Amino acid sequence: MRYRHISKLMINNENNTSKKRLNEQLNQLQKPRTIPLRLLLIVPFILQIAGAVGLVGYLSLRNGQKAVNDVATQLRQQISVQIHGEIQQYINTPHILNKINATSLADGKFDMAKASNARQLLIQIQNFPFIFPFYCGNSQGQFLVAAKEETGIYLSASNQETNYHFYQYLIDDWGNKKQLHKKFGKYDPRQRPWYVSAVKAGKPIWSEFYLNG
Repeated sequence: MRYRHISKLMINNENNTSKKRLNEQLNQLQKPRTIPLRLLLIVPFILQIAGAVGLVGYLSLRNGQKAVNDVATQLRQQISVQIHGEIQQYINTPHILNKINATSLADGKFDMAKASNARQLLIQIQNFPFIFPFYCGNSQGQFLVAAKEETGIYLSASNQETNYHFYQYLIDDWGNKKQLHKKFGKYDPRQRPWYVSAVKAGKPIWSEFYLNG
C-alpha cells in the first residue's frame, strides 16, 4: 500500500508540472508582442528613401530615353536636310551648266567646225568632279565634247573636217585641239539618245540611260 501511494503522488506531481508548463506557454502566446521603438523609426525612413530613389531612377530613365529620342530625331532631320541639299546640288548643277553652254553655243563661242575655243568646257570639267563629259551637238551634225578619262582630259569632235568621224584630240589650256590622239568611226549626234530626247521635249531634260560609245 505504501508503494502504491508513493506512485500516485509521483503521477500527480508530473501532471502538475505538465499543467504548469502548458499554462506558461499559453501565457507566452497570449502576451502581446512589443516592437522596438528603434525598428519603428528606421523602417518607415528606409521605405521612404527606397521609394524616393526608385521614383527618381524611373523619372531619370524616362527623361533619358526622351532625350535620346529627341537627339536621334534631330540628327535624322539634319542628315535628311544634308542629303536633300546634296541631291539638289547634284541635280541642279548640270542644268545650270547646260544653260550656260547652250547660250555660249548659240552665241558662236564654240568653234564647232574647227573643234576649238572650248576653254569653257575645259574649266567646267576641271572644277566639277562629278561631271565627266560635256556634249555639244547641232542640227548640222557637228559635235564637240570635252571629256575626262583616266589618262586625262580630251577634246573630241565630229564635223566636216573629220568627215563626220569621231576624232579625239589632246587639248591645250585654252580649250583648243592639239595633236590627234585617237580615231573612231562615224558619229552623228543627231542620232544619239541625248540629242533625240532634248529635241523631242523642246527643253532641257534628263534622258534615259544609254551606253556611251
